[in-house]
Amino acid sequence: MDGDQLVDLAQGLTDRRGFLEFLDALIENRRQYPEEWENNTLELFLTAFAQFTSNAEGYYQNIGNPDVDLQNPSWRTLADAFLAAKVYE
Repeated sequence: MDGDQLVDLAQGLTDRRGFLEFLDALIENRRQYPEEWENNTLELFLTAFAQFTSNAEGYYQNIGNPDVDLQNPSWRTLADAFLAAKVYE
């Protein structure tokens, strides 16, 4: 699954089962398309995950979705953080 398909999968998430399928697809994306991953070590990935999480309000405001509940994140919001961690600087 390429990056665009991964984004589409994340956008449709509504439940835990879908999130687990997303994680499987994310792992497969790393295997098949390593060039899509700016943060290609665990340390870089986790650092980017933390940075995105701390700046998520700005991200959601920038994409026109400022009402995302970041105090009680959904499976979709969690998937957004994983996707961002691939490339977030």
